[in-house]
Amino acid sequence: MLIQKTIRSEFRGWTVLTIAHRVNTIIDSDRVMVVDAGRVVQFDTPANLLAAGGHFRDLLDMSSSAGSTVA
Repeated sequence: MLIQKTIRSEFRGWTVLTIAHRVNTIIDSDRVMVVDAGRVVQFDTPANLLAAGGHFRDLLDMSSSAGSTVA
């Protein structure tokens, strides 16, 4: 959590590429690219991806049902 907080504060205004396996790591990013089997399947803001459904929404739903919290 400290690393995520530092990245958010110290790299504000920079382009940061984050490879994440937990949705809470990237939920407040400006843009999210979802890759499945080596192919880009979604790319947009987190809010638009959640509204559209699909892979990103599925990841959020899976993490929520597993007891993970979105920060």
